[in-house]
Amino acid sequence: MRVCCLVNLHSGGHLGLSWRKALSSIQETFEGELEIESIGERPLAEIFSKGYSSYDLIVICGGDGTFSSVLPHFVGSDVPLALVPLGTGNDLARELCIPKVKKEDFLDWVVKFQSYPHVDLSVWEADLGGRKRFFVNYFSAGFDGDVIRFFDTNRRRLRWLSQWFGLLGNRALYLLGCLWHLAGAPLKEVRVTSNGVSIQVTKARTLFFSNIQSVMGFATSHPKSSAFDEKLELTSFPSWRNYLGLVIPFCPWKPVHYTGARDWIVEGLPEGCFLQADGESLSLIGEERGFAIRYAGTVKISGVSSKEVVRDL
Repeated sequence: MRVCCLVNLHSGGHLGLSWRKALSSIQETFEGELEIESIGERPLAEIFSKGYSSYDLIVICGGDGTFSSVLPHFVGSDVPLALVPLGTGNDLARELCIPKVKKEDFLDWVVKFQSYPHVDLSVWEADLGGRKRFFVNYFSAGFDGDVIRFFDTNRRRLRWLSQWFGLLGNRALYLLGCLWHLAGAPLKEVRVTSNGVSIQVTKARTLFFSNIQSVMGFATSHPKSSAFDEKLELTSFPSWRNYLGLVIPFCPWKPVHYTGARDWIVEGLPEGCFLQADGESLSLIGEERGFAIRYAGTVKISGVSSKEVVRDL
């Protein structure tokens, strides 16, 4: 069995670093071929310059953003991907019921993966004026983008926070970002088109496109979102209070849910508006004031045990 492990050394408060060391220690005893690459040390295009079809499994050790970063290389491929969730949110692993793996159990875990079914996970592509960004969880503009921008910027400045407190430090920083941006301005003149049809969206604080339902393990983004269909749902949040409607059943401030679609176009975003894709910060550049989202295809993912997949199988 030929396995390639892609490890984000900085995931989960530097959990990736300990995983890299653990994988290196079992490399010699692995029954087959185990290659280990650290994401960020050299471009993924260089890592897979000789192709990847000869691998039996690609293991991604990291969070949701790490998983999304490899998508351009595997959309439409038959090579199965496996996820070792090491991130702050791990929403994709939670949605698909992918269990956490202990380092000492990695060898047994890889063997079990050979018997797991491979399922098609929907992938989406956001076009920001020629710049492409693939994602599988979420894409949003407004408040969410501001929070992720705050989180990314300060995580680099305050490295000691994740080094001392790990995931707890990251989550505390994320919460601080939410509080910091509560008073942000709404997206007043935004225009949204779904499958060629204009949709009325007024005074949205956040536009939230979801491929999955899980949000940090305690909220549901959109009740119709599914990681296995060809529709991407939109949820609009007129105010920060509407986020409470995701977690409190009888909350009077509910977000506005829109029917899923295969293609979306958003225009009229304010200058300086920040975006986020699977927990990674993005920004509009130059004259860009919007983006388009389309269905990009699927990737094969193994180890999935969600109720939806089990039912379909």
